[in-house]
Amino acid sequence: MCAHRVVRQDQLCRLFPEVPERTLRYRTRRLHDLGLAGRSRPYRERGSAPNHHWPTRRADCLVRGEPLPRGGERHTPNPVFLAHAAALTELYVAFATEAQAAGLSLRGYRREGDAREPFKDGTRERALAPDALLVLDDEQGRELQAFVEIDLGTMSHARLRFKAGLYAAYARSDAWREHHPFLPALLFLTTTPARASRFLKALEQTLSRRPGRRYGSRSRTPLVAAAGALALTPRRLLGEECLANLDGHEGLRLVDVLNAARAPYEKQLAYWRERRQAEEEKRQRLWEEPEAMREHLRRHEHWLGAYGAALGPAGTQALALLLASNERPLPDERGLLRAIARDFGDALIELTPRTIPSPGAEAKGQAALLIDSYRAIQERQLRALTDRYGTGPHLRKATERLRSGGLIEPRDLHALPNDAARDATCRAEQHERQRAYWTWRHGTARWLARKAGPLGRLTHHPEDFYEQIDRRWLRVCQRCQEIAYPKIDDAGRCEREPACHYCHSTERVTAYRKNARTDQEGETHP
Repeated sequence: MCAHRVVRQDQLCRLFPEVPERTLRYRTRRLHDLGLAGRSRPYRERGSAPNHHWPTRRADCLVRGEPLPRGGERHTPNPVFLAHAAALTELYVAFATEAQAAGLSLRGYRREGDAREPFKDGTRERALAPDALLVLDDEQGRELQAFVEIDLGTMSHARLRFKAGLYAAYARSDAWREHHPFLPALLFLTTTPARASRFLKALEQTLSRRPGRRYGSRSRTPLVAAAGALALTPRRLLGEECLANLDGHEGLRLVDVLNAARAPYEKQLAYWRERRQAEEEKRQRLWEEPEAMREHLRRHEHWLGAYGAALGPAGTQALALLLASNERPLPDERGLLRAIARDFGDALIELTPRTIPSPGAEAKGQAALLIDSYRAIQERQLRALTDRYGTGPHLRKATERLRSGGLIEPRDLHALPNDAARDATCRAEQHERQRAYWTWRHGTARWLARKAGPLGRLTHHPEDFYEQIDRRWLRVCQRCQEIAYPKIDDAGRCEREPACHYCHSTERVTAYRKNARTDQEGETHP
């Protein structure tokens, strides 16, 4: 009684078929005598109405565990309230006792007070308070929900339009997402087909309007609604095709309406199931195929900066070399790829800066092994290039980088064979100018020795002037660490500002300042 507010005597008999009717009458009479229940028998045109029982204020306080109320008891409810409350109880009794036969089971039933949901309609604070919220389970265990409005022919046309507008605003505001997995269906149960049709028409007109940009189209937030002349006979919902919907279709079953309301949710569930399955298959493929894992990380390389930095400078270079490679992954590369996959975990599929963790101990250990492996490979590549092209500025810088504990960057490593070949060509030009310069320098030194006079010719040799001439005419490239020899023209004139033979630049070419030495072949070195 306290849950449903009004319960008829015949409804009690249907709810408790195992209890004899006489016992139920005795118990309700005892509740009445104890002041815990009131009863009334409303007027009926034909026959006599059964007793309608309702809880007293004292009974409500006992059920809620509150102190006994002060003041008088509530008056006998008016007939309109009794009829409406009894109709709602009849709906509950029908589903509680007969839903199993229709392949449904009643999971939850909430009356107006418990089903009330405040929501925001634009800037307005509103509240949806259906007469009841039905929560059912079908044979597959799927949850089905419906708001129920019962009209016994007493609701005015203005009230009908207001109700329709309220449900339309609730559907468009998306406030239902806070309380339900999908938008429940709306069941409008009234007394005549004409009133049901008028309500559906008012609801259709309200849904078709788009009051401002804050609302989307009806297709975005579909409200499934159905109506029928079932207010006094709600049990027909479970066995007859007695509903009409917004599209004008008649003869619909309750299950059809409830499934139509759940359909968008089912579609979304199917989408997420397919997505999770695809992600799981992709994650499994990344675990099993190192090439696929490397390609996946390469596509998200711009998000891996912090992860690589945590591996150290050499670790960052090793990770860059790993991602730049197109060869079959080496054993140490596979080890680092597996360690990275373990670190990323569930974030492996959708990599973002916020989901990428710091490298773990396993990843750091695998990175150290890969650094040693890469260093050994690059040293072999440098030796092969040196044997083929000789030592040039690019190979010399690459060797110094390896000796300092670093690795050669992927772009530099890819360009190194061409750079080494170009250095070999430039070295040939350097040696050609070197030989011409040596001839010119020897002649100039002899001229300086003769210019020193008879005594100078006895005390000085041409070789004594080589250092003076080198400081005057030779240049050193600070970028390439190579000597730039001047060009000697046919008239024996020497170029004043020679460019570097390798980088062909004069910006970082400085004067020859170190003491010169001559090797066995006569080559001058800084």
